[in-house]
Amino acid sequence: MEYNNYPTVFMSGLGGWGEDQLQNKIMPYWGKGKNNVLKDLRGLGYECLFPSLGPLNSSWDRVCILWAWLFGGTVDFGKAHAEKYGISRYGRTYEHGALEDLGQPGPHQKANFIGHSMGGPLIKTLSELFVYGSEEERAVTPEDELSPLFKGGHGHLIHCLTTLSGTNNGTTLADFPTNYGLSFITGIFAVLGAVIGDTFMSNVYYIDLPQYGITPEREDAHRLHLRNPLKYKDAIKKVCDPHSGAQNCFIEMTVHENLDVINPSLHPADKNIYYFAQRASAMQPAKGIHTKPKKGMFVLTFIAGCVTGWYAPKALKDRGLENDPDWFKGDGFVNLKAQSAPTGQPSVDAVPGQTDFQPGIWYNMPPVNGDHTSWMDLSYQEDRMQNFRDMMALFRSLPDGETVSK
Repeated sequence: MEYNNYPTVFMSGLGGWGEDQLQNKIMPYWGKGKNNVLKDLRGLGYECLFPSLGPLNSSWDRVCILWAWLFGGTVDFGKAHAEKYGISRYGRTYEHGALEDLGQPGPHQKANFIGHSMGGPLIKTLSELFVYGSEEERAVTPEDELSPLFKGGHGHLIHCLTTLSGTNNGTTLADFPTNYGLSFITGIFAVLGAVIGDTFMSNVYYIDLPQYGITPEREDAHRLHLRNPLKYKDAIKKVCDPHSGAQNCFIEMTVHENLDVINPSLHPADKNIYYFAQRASAMQPAKGIHTKPKKGMFVLTFIAGCVTGWYAPKALKDRGLENDPDWFKGDGFVNLKAQSAPTGQPSVDAVPGQTDFQPGIWYNMPPVNGDHTSWMDLSYQEDRMQNFRDMMALFRSLPDGETVSK
């Protein structure tokens, strides 16, 4: 049997970090010690990469950073995008790319991309920009200035796109505090970035907002003084804009933003890319409300489950979905329906043990027994390591392009 040997890029969710940050040595995102997914998979011969894309960056900004990280060069957030949101067009420069030969014949002809949590909107934006580019950017940018990312036509670089408890249709937890409440939460993180952004603390946990002028590039953050956040109030307001779902990462995860704005704007799934929505469930039936969290969940997911188990936002009520049981099941942070294929995209529910998959279709995978943080090993997930091994084996077995014998 022939197998491909494509690398897999793992991407963190909201508030997450990458492998090159000290935070990942203190608290590895994908698990500690023998439960470290990346270490385990690498030991089995899989090539795994884990970039830092910023804990507060929007999906658009993250994909732009990802492109430069993959191929090298300077991050280009786009002329139209930068002018629209009042940010710097260019970011940091990567002297070398992590996969500079991506797209060339051989084991790097394509790559798999996995996004956890807010990795849902990230995966959707990645698919949109790689495959279709940006008509807005092409309309206002001279040809010799246009980033290849915005030209589109790069779907051939992607083998599989996978979300892990992704907010593909948002999450009712994000709708609960309203846009203004979410903007306040965003502001807290942005203020923190302004205060410590020029200190050695950025080498531990980097709140990556240089495009707003709030933080310097991480390599330049080495001083010992704290800064006055009031000097950055205008920039912080841009990050927190309650009307900017495309740039406010918290609002980007709401049900209303996904069902009303993001998903309706998506192009059709690419006919040559495999799409998987890996899901988790840790809720149980409850009297008087739809569901409640199970004992043993990570404390934050347990608290969140007390909201997602009963709360139906206006976006669901407007669609008559306030009693749909799949909107009240889930992993505590993200509803089961929210983890599923983006609305409007072709999808089917996969069955346990299924091995035949077709590109161009989203597959809603059978939910694993675990909460939202179980992918990170912060809570229990039944057969967690084997679940990741099975995912990688599936990616490797899917017929596509250049192959290597196993």
